[in-house]
Formats: sequence, C-alpha cells, structure tokens
Amino acid sequence: MRMILVGAGQVGGIIGGRLVQAGHDVVLCDADAEHVRAIRMAGLRVDLPDDSFTVKPEILFPNEVSGKFDLVMIAVRSEGTEDVLKAMAQHMTDDALVVSLQNGMNLPAIADRVGTDRAVGAVVRMRSIKVAPGHVMTRQNGYLYIGHMHGRRTPGLEALHAMLDPVMPTKIADNMYGVMWSKLTFTSMRMLSWIADEKMPAIWRSEANRQLFAQFITEVVKVGVAAGARLEKLAEYDPNDFHPSRSLAQRMATVEEMARSWKDEKETGGGLKRGEKTEVDGIIGAVIREGERVGVATPLCRAALKVYLAVENRRRAIGVENYRELYDC
Repeated sequence: MRMILVGAGQVGGIIGGRLVQAGHDVVLCDADAEHVRAIRMAGLRVDLPDDSFTVKPEILFPNEVSGKFDLVMIAVRSEGTEDVLKAMAQHMTDDALVVSLQNGMNLPAIADRVGTDRAVGAVVRMRSIKVAPGHVMTRQNGYLYIGHMHGRRTPGLEALHAMLDPVMPTKIADNMYGVMWSKLTFTSMRMLSWIADEKMPAIWRSEANRQLFAQFITEVVKVGVAAGARLEKLAEYDPNDFHPSRSLAQRMATVEEMARSWKDEKETGGGLKRGEKTEVDGIIGAVIREGERVGVATPLCRAALKVYLAVENRRRAIGVENYRELYDC
C-alpha cells in the first residue's frame, strides 16, 4: 500500500514520524521549503513526552508528487483542503482512502469529493508544535478517533485502525460527525483564550469572563446541534452541558468546574503568540459559516473572530482586555 501524508508540520510530522519509526513506508509532502530541506538533510526529529527520535522519511514538495497512492492523509490547515484534494485527485487509486487529520470540519467536503466510504475523519488529541524546521514536538502522547460520516465500519477503516493503533492509541467512532463538532467547541474556545495570553483558570477568575466563555461555547454548540451533530463528552468537559436549554447559571457553573479541574498548560497564546498565521477562519470562521447555512445567529463568534484577526494582524496587542468589547454581544 502506497501512503502519502500531505502537511508534515506539528500534527502531520508527529503522526508521520511515528509511522515511519514503526516501519511504515510513508511519503511526506510539505510546501515549507525550510522544513523540507531540513528533513532531507538531517531527518525529522520528533520529541514525545517520554521519547525522542529522528527518522529519515522521503519528503516531497507538492510539485514533486508522482504515481498513485492507496492512502492519502491530509494534515494541512483547513483553508488548504480543497487545493490538496484537487492536486491529489490524479494521484489516488480508484479506492484510495482520504483521511483528514485536521482541525475544523473538513470531512464533509472530502466526502463530497471521494464518497463517504472513502472519506475518513480523525480527531487528534495532542498538544503539539513545530519547534523549528525539521523538528516537531508534542507535550502529550495523544490519541485519535477515526470514523466515517455515516458512522459505519468499512474494511478500509478497519485496516486504517490496525495501522494507526499500535503507533498512537486510536478508537473507531460510530459518531464521527458528533466527535468532530465536540472537538470544534474545544478548539474554538482555546482560540478565544489565545487573545488573552493567560492560563484558562486565570481567565475564568472573572465572573464576566466565565459568562463570556459560557455564552461562546453555547453559541458553537447551538450551531452544531442545528447542523445535526450528536455531541459527545470530551476529556475536559461535556459540550452538552452548554446546550442553550440549560440556564446561564448552570452553564457558568460548568465553567467554574472546568477552572477547578483544568490541567496545567505549558504555553498560553498558542500560535497567535508565536506570530504564526493561524487557521482561525477554519475554526471559528467555520462555525459562523455553518451557522449561516442552518439559520443560527453567531454574533459572539463574529465579534471574537474580528478581535482575533486584529491581534493576529498586529493591529492590537494580546491581553485579557480584548474581552471587554465581547461582553455585550
């Protein structure tokens, strides 16, 4: 089976590196010239919490890809999904699986392109970064959920699970759409925290901020439910606790409990603080667009995205004061 992983950054690099270390013949592909050159020269260094290793995978620039692949894994930012699908169309076998290892809601678009039995979603739970060209790191070993939009098992999905599980704990989800929407509530919330550059419990000391986060998560949940998602409990919280049918007091109490149980964070501000161009449009922007499709207003998500982009474009500084203009949305 020929395999290619497109996007060898903080997620793709770690998963691809682990697969190569386990003996799988995986071709990596990335557009970052420095990253590709560093891997070609010295290999890909992968730092895990309890291990560190360097592998020497084959890595290509997008214009160097040739031949056909039986498995295409996509780990680029959401906005690059369509371009990858177009570029890889001629390089897929007729029954190739296409796996989204991305944040956001990219599985429906992939399923529209290749069919639901060939499109696989993956929810990745890791805290990873690209340290430098040729060097990726995760602060937790992590785990995966994989599944089809329709929730049924297929031979291709079973084979994918058999390959991934020994490398990184992997579960097959019969509610992949719901799992993805649940993760989207988390990723959106984390991006909202980045504009403050504070640890979550510190942000939530303020009653105004607890209310803000409760209302923000509820807005994301409301869109997901309207879109047909059956939300599932996360390790950090249960998105169903933010269903709009629950009182504001109940939802704020959930945030208070999250503040008490939240695990220590090694960094704040995320990619925003590091000066990276982030995929906020594929996360909070995706919620807004889906809200438009299903007829759910998203005023808080819209206001948060506006503030976030101002910070990302260096028109305003990171800081907890960024929340003030969001309180009345």
